[in-house]
Amino acid sequence: MNITSLRARMRGLAAFVALIVLVFGSPAALVAWGRLDATTMVRPSGWLTPDDGTIFLGIATIIGWLAWAVFTVCVVAEVVGLATSQRHHITLPALSTVQGIAAGLLVASLTVLSPLTRSTVPATPVPIVATATAAPQPEEEVPASTEVQSAPDEDAMTVTVGPHDDLWTIAETWYGDGTSWRRIAAANPGIDVEHLAVGQELALPGATITVPSGHTGAGRGLDTDEVGRLTPPGHGREIRTITVEEGDTLSGLAQTWLGDASAWPTLWHLNEGIITDPDHIEPGWQLVVSGPDSESATSASTPDMDDAATITPQKAVADHVDETADVDTAPSALQPEAPDAEANTPQPEEAMASAGVGHDPAEILRTGLAGLSLFLAGGLAGTVTARRHQQLFTRPVGRRIPPVSGPPRRAKQMLDTAADHGEQSPSRKDDTVSTEPVSADTLTPTTVVLGTTDPHTPVLLDLADAGGLLGIDASETMASAMVASISLSLVAAPWSGGIDIVAVGDDLAWLARTGSDDVQCADADEVVEGLADLADGYTGQHPSITRVVVSSHQLDLPDPSSVAAAGIVVVMPSTRGRTVVVTDSDHAELDGEAFTPQIVTAPMRRAVVELLETTARTDTEPAPWWEPRRGEEASSPPTRVTQPCAVLPPSDAHTTVEEDHVLTPTAPSDVAQLPVPVGATPSPVLRILGPVDLVGARGNPPTKARRQCLEYCAWLLRHPGARSVQMADALMVAEPTRRSNVSRLRRWLGTDDDGRAYLPEGYDGCLRLAEVVSSDWERLELLVAGGVSTAPLANLVAALDLVRGAPLADAAPGQWHWAEEWRIDMIQMIRDIGVEVARRAMETRDVELASRALARATVACPEDEVLLVARIKLADELDDRGEVERLVYVLSRQARRLGVDLSEETISVLQEVMEGHVRARVV
Repeated sequence: MNITSLRARMRGLAAFVALIVLVFGSPAALVAWGRLDATTMVRPSGWLTPDDGTIFLGIATIIGWLAWAVFTVCVVAEVVGLATSQRHHITLPALSTVQGIAAGLLVASLTVLSPLTRSTVPATPVPIVATATAAPQPEEEVPASTEVQSAPDEDAMTVTVGPHDDLWTIAETWYGDGTSWRRIAAANPGIDVEHLAVGQELALPGATITVPSGHTGAGRGLDTDEVGRLTPPGHGREIRTITVEEGDTLSGLAQTWLGDASAWPTLWHLNEGIITDPDHIEPGWQLVVSGPDSESATSASTPDMDDAATITPQKAVADHVDETADVDTAPSALQPEAPDAEANTPQPEEAMASAGVGHDPAEILRTGLAGLSLFLAGGLAGTVTARRHQQLFTRPVGRRIPPVSGPPRRAKQMLDTAADHGEQSPSRKDDTVSTEPVSADTLTPTTVVLGTTDPHTPVLLDLADAGGLLGIDASETMASAMVASISLSLVAAPWSGGIDIVAVGDDLAWLARTGSDDVQCADADEVVEGLADLADGYTGQHPSITRVVVSSHQLDLPDPSSVAAAGIVVVMPSTRGRTVVVTDSDHAELDGEAFTPQIVTAPMRRAVVELLETTARTDTEPAPWWEPRRGEEASSPPTRVTQPCAVLPPSDAHTTVEEDHVLTPTAPSDVAQLPVPVGATPSPVLRILGPVDLVGARGNPPTKARRQCLEYCAWLLRHPGARSVQMADALMVAEPTRRSNVSRLRRWLGTDDDGRAYLPEGYDGCLRLAEVVSSDWERLELLVAGGVSTAPLANLVAALDLVRGAPLADAAPGQWHWAEEWRIDMIQMIRDIGVEVARRAMETRDVELASRALARATVACPEDEVLLVARIKLADELDDRGEVERLVYVLSRQARRLGVDLSEETISVLQEVMEGHVRARVV
């Protein structure tokens, strides 16, 4: 018996024991210990006297007997169903949950009651089924398991049982619910439900459209690295979309389109990007279903495997469009919204993307950006990065800057990726195409992005050339979305700032939440009245633009020339003035020149606005790695003023530390050590606190994609037990690429002394590294687990010794975007450790240790006010006047470059070291 079979039997034994205890042990316990004294329970005087516990025990006993009865009835119903091969399956109203638990325990228990060997079908090896259009890559390892085929003569999918399959896991994989094993049993009369034989074929009713031909099962959560490959061509189904009508339900749609109302989980899981609650679907939503078998449809709609297997990440930031949704009131970019027009519903290609259908890597990014151009997305990424630098620079010790999570984090990953892809792109401005790279320094604050002529060529317009009015000639919904997209350029682009932005109406009130100090909200009547007053003083001159009015509804404006003469330009739906004509989401024209309009969908706008709002905050929160000392304030310190930020140039600070430059305290001290078994061989350790590398691996390093394997290893350490679809989605890679790199990483890590792989095969659909595989970051966290402020000095010193440079120092552009918030946490903790070590060292006059600690922390966090102040105070203590002056200059320069004000405490320190005293604040 192999290990897997033994584990299955152990689980079965546990289920069998639980079943016996619940069915037979419960009544025995109730009889032995229960209190069901009828005279005490009925006698009125018994309820009027103080309770000695008898009444409570009596009530508990009654509840216990009722619960036992309900569970036992469910077990009997499931036994009847099993005994009759589901021909007489009993469904108990309102007890589906309890019945499902009973069914699970019963099926698992059958493993123990059956013989140790299988005799129904000989256990022969299962052949590997090749994909429709691509063979496995040379370095790819695909273990034999479930083989998926289409039934040739009936409307059902069939699977070939693999060595680790049972009815429960197959049902969980293909229906999303293990209790659906009964459907499989009913569709396959005569099978041994206790044991499935390797090589045995099972029909899966209602699962025929789970995965289109030629595509991986990643859209359903099927791990193709461990669970196998999909059906050959000719057996797939055409993907089509249907529009939900009033009164539709998932079960009704399943009956209509799949011929089986109970197949509603198939529809649900295929449309998880739209449907969050299977009991609630809205009219107007477009859902993916299958059409009839068609070889021509399959060949027309099924691209190469590299394209078809790509996992699209738009579920996090661009799920299913509601163009008119109010950003302030919409709950989340992940929540589906009730559309009110055809333009607001998900398009077929978006719904197909949610199922993992046919996108190459470039399409992943474009779909994820949800209408945002690469050029503006890169600009927004620069703005967010600059704001993050501001927040980190001004962060007090023991505090944490606001973390970015949820849809905004996914949006940030998309923006960062777009910045890597679209940095050196030509632009089209004022009807000309420039071959020179566009720089934020060359654009004016009134420059807006209208769209693109191709993914890398933005169409830019300076509103100063609009003559006072830029009209959007489009449908109401499209015009509103276009105005909103243009507004993003005015408030969040790196070149924006210094121009007053007037947002008219509640539907544009979200502009005030983007962190721009230039935005003010106004009522439409108030704006119209103000513009009319300005028109009375029209002089015929056209000064520079100082104010932009944006409105998603048409305003009653005076002559545009008089508006321009007042230094104002209006952007609104109109056919007057210079006009952008938007025909649909793929076509627009300006002055007769065609382009694709930039129309950012509402979910993406919400995610971007939340991201901008978070990164503009000046408050902080308690750091989880810091335990406040006695008397230390736990509340957030006063916030400080920041100026509009610009994209930052690369830092000139050093980014690496010599390996032998170890921080050793002058006073001997015991450093906390990890327990290591005697004679044990070191296990693999991923080092990310500096240049990323892997030490202690037993296999051979890969000859290609080495850096990607390191990133995969870090992701698996950060997300143990995650499914392959989550991994591909987070790393934004196609499934074949992910599968190949995981195989490379598995071979690189190798096996331990007992032959166990450090990266086991994920037969349960989940990926996890062995427990002994760790990272230097985990080691650092362990050293300061009790809190940086309270950890022993030796632990803090040992933690700094692990820092070889800036975290993820050599991460390549375009990679590791998923780890940005993780990296920021590393920077913050290392900075706090360095400051705390220096503080304690100075208390004992250990100047050398303080100096080394601050230098090591500066390597990880080169732009930090607290660190620079600590270094200035140390240099002053050492009477190193030249170093004091140099550091004061560096601090002042960085504050100006970041656009932040120094804190009062910092100003006092600078006055003290430079002038010998603090200037008087009060006369």
